[in-house]
Amino acid sequence: MIPELTPVVDVDDSGTWPDQFAQRVHELVEQRRHLIDDPAEFPCSDLGLWEREAEVHQLLDGYLLRGYHATRLLAHETDTIRAHGLRLFDDKLGTDRLDTAVKRGYLTKDEHATLIQSMALVDNRVGQICFFPSKTTLTEDAGGLNLLLAAWGGEAIYMPHVHTDNPMNTKLRSMGIPSIVVAQLDLRSSPTTKVFPGLANAFVAAALGLTSLTVDVIHRAPVPPSHIERIFHPGDTDYPPHQDLPQE
Repeated sequence: MIPELTPVVDVDDSGTWPDQFAQRVHELVEQRRHLIDDPAEFPCSDLGLWEREAEVHQLLDGYLLRGYHATRLLAHETDTIRAHGLRLFDDKLGTDRLDTAVKRGYLTKDEHATLIQSMALVDNRVGQICFFPSKTTLTEDAGGLNLLLAAWGGEAIYMPHVHTDNPMNTKLRSMGIPSIVVAQLDLRSSPTTKVFPGLANAFVAAALGLTSLTVDVIHRAPVPPSHIERIFHPGDTDYPPHQDLPQE
């Protein structure tokens, strides 16, 4: 017997929204419509829906949320994510990535030692994976994604170097290719997941036709390989040729 697939909800596709959830979003839209003068200029963070966040999560219980993770990957890392999913960032993941980069000839032993020593294991990076739930972020907040796609290693590895003129900055920008990992997020697996400014804001903003749907999903559970939909890169149809997005 083939198991029933869990439905996936997409902020950008109202046809995927469960009926009861869609009805509630419509009610919230009518309560907020008077705030909007120009949909192209009104930020979704100003909708003031934080008090509706628990309700939205409850209405989405039992569904998966489509999310997008911006990163820069070496060829073998793309294969690893497809085979094993996405891991939460921690010291071991950072070290594993650096160790493998040395073994495959991307880094020298001296470069490896420098990056291990400088790795920034701060609380706002460890034990989580960051996603955005709307593909419009690729064009409407391309500048905010730039470094994630331009430098290899993730923030904990590249951040101590990318705003300097030392050779490691150039090195990290030369490794890998920009990559968007499309995943299905099970919010029940991560009860401490945080969404800023909120999922309610994202869905109501989409229904209102706002241009900016930029929302950060701080997911605190690994994503299994069965929930990895695809990974796309510059040159693929889904990757916009935007001037603020790295193209190589």
